[in-house]
Amino acid sequence: MIKKIKLTIIALTIFSSAFSQEDNRVLSKGDKLYNNLSYIKSIEVYEKVANSGYKSVELFQKLGDSYFFNSDFLSANKWYAELFQLNEKVDNIYYYRYSQTLKSVGNTKLADEYLTKFAKSNADDTRSKEFNKNKNYLLEIENNSNRFKIENLGINTEFSDYGAAINKDTLVFSSSRLPEKGKSKRDDWTSDYFSALYSATIGKENGKVSNVRFFSEEIQSLFHESSPVFTKDGKTMYFTRNNVLKNKKINSGKVNLLKIFKADFVNGKWTNVTELPFNNNDFNCAHPMLNPDETKLYFVSDMPGGFGDSDIYYVDIQDNGFGLPNNLGNNINTQGKETFPFIIEDELYFSSDGHLGLGGLDVFVTSINDKNFNNKINNIGKPVNSSFDDFSFCKLNNSKYGFFTSNREGGKGKDDIYSFIEIKKLETNTIFEGVVVDKENNEPLQNSTVTIYDKLHNEIGKVTTNDKGEFTFNNVMNKPLAYLKAESTDHETIELSAPNNSNKIILALPRIKNQITKGTDLAKYLNIKDIQFDFDKFNIRRDAEVDLQKILIVMNQFPDINVIIKSHTDSRGSNIYNRKLSEKRAKSTLEYLVSKGINRNRLVSFGFGEDKLLNNCKDGVDCNEEEHQLNRRSEFIVD
Repeated sequence: MIKKIKLTIIALTIFSSAFSQEDNRVLSKGDKLYNNLSYIKSIEVYEKVANSGYKSVELFQKLGDSYFFNSDFLSANKWYAELFQLNEKVDNIYYYRYSQTLKSVGNTKLADEYLTKFAKSNADDTRSKEFNKNKNYLLEIENNSNRFKIENLGINTEFSDYGAAINKDTLVFSSSRLPEKGKSKRDDWTSDYFSALYSATIGKENGKVSNVRFFSEEIQSLFHESSPVFTKDGKTMYFTRNNVLKNKKINSGKVNLLKIFKADFVNGKWTNVTELPFNNNDFNCAHPMLNPDETKLYFVSDMPGGFGDSDIYYVDIQDNGFGLPNNLGNNINTQGKETFPFIIEDELYFSSDGHLGLGGLDVFVTSINDKNFNNKINNIGKPVNSSFDDFSFCKLNNSKYGFFTSNREGGKGKDDIYSFIEIKKLETNTIFEGVVVDKENNEPLQNSTVTIYDKLHNEIGKVTTNDKGEFTFNNVMNKPLAYLKAESTDHETIELSAPNNSNKIILALPRIKNQITKGTDLAKYLNIKDIQFDFDKFNIRRDAEVDLQKILIVMNQFPDINVIIKSHTDSRGSNIYNRKLSEKRAKSTLEYLVSKGINRNRLVSFGFGEDKLLNNCKDGVDCNEEEHQLNRRSEFIVD
């Protein structure tokens, strides 16, 4: 028996050793592919190892990354989930990447939990700062949504079709579709054919796109061409191409780098293809875009000195060439990826995975009417944006029509081009202003306080009026405003729904009448319907705080009054239970007021349960919810 056990142990040891050696051999092959950026091929190798039962932080990181870098967020999510199930220490960036993929599978709650972990461990990261400043960002995106009608173009294929640009009545785009000639090689990164430029006709009456054809043999190389932009006269084109010379990739690390090129349209052909002088063999420059007067060329680069994975830059177009690259700054550029700029009139559209979004790349817009690019960044919302990559947004001049690219589910290929109609313009005027006056004589009320809240009763902003009673909020008009509150000494506090435009608003406050005497119920006096509590709970809710603020104002304005807090329930539940619950609620209300600075000696609380019903809805009587609600109330009796 002992001999059998020894033989078994020896056999297991030999098997384990052989398995480990094979595992390491395969992993080494996968690592070589991964380090050469052959991500699709590395996935095949890594998944073979993972499916055999092998687990490690490095394996799951590289598997997740290989999918993530190919924008396959659903598959990346699977392996990042495996990574975090190991409960081992990982680099902080994986909190962010996992968060992005969680959005793609629809788990926004868990996504924000991991975004919170990322923010705690990377407090100085621009993405962390933005999240900590606006944790209700999904409400803001919702407020910006439903302004577009979108449609998948009929010209899309099962491959990648992306990067549309408009040249008069022609749509020029990139595609990795099966090559008719020339491009038989595949990109190691994606295993797709290298992209070529194609064109299609835009219908003048209906905007429909048809008649796809090859764009230009003169432009084509054996590698990628993409993201063109044209001058207004159609005689000059800037576009992105691989770092090539005589159809050979040239860079020391064999990395598929990108450069920006220029071409001229002469006698019906594209010619004089030249490389722009700010390109470099050590970093990428891509996705050119002209400003409206064609004096600046915007582009994307990961050159040294930037803020993140890729930043947006511009150069001045001069008579004798181009100026030096200028970074747009850290209001626009984050420590993530900013890419595919598009400019129309005074607006800059771009895609980013560093600003707060729905997952993957989202399209954002900002005003560029100041040279520092410090205006508010707005997520343009659904349906253009999704939980996948959405990019290459462009619009026709003086039109509500345009195009963008997405790899969302339901498309025909890896990337598809969509057309859109902008039904409603985004409110980009971020200034909201008004004046607070006395209702009786229209005199301005200096040092009044005006506060704006969102739908969840979170304070968005608070300002104080000047000597003319005027106030101004900046960067709030495109947020999900719900209501505002105005307060002033010796005047009643008023609340009203937030305006849906940027017109100047007048807030007229009535004077407080000297009606507060012993026995006055402040709840009735201030039109407080009820202090709401969650079922079977007694903690103060956010919406209840809004009403309790009114009590605070009166008690501060009249420091000589004391208040008796009386809490009542309806008849549902036992009498003893309701009495205890109402006592806890009254006590909780008292403690809230004390926490806000009211002297405890001015307050006393009682819970009456169901003892003082206002109607006949006692035990055994069938009443509707509205009738029960009448009995659930709080009283604030002046003593």
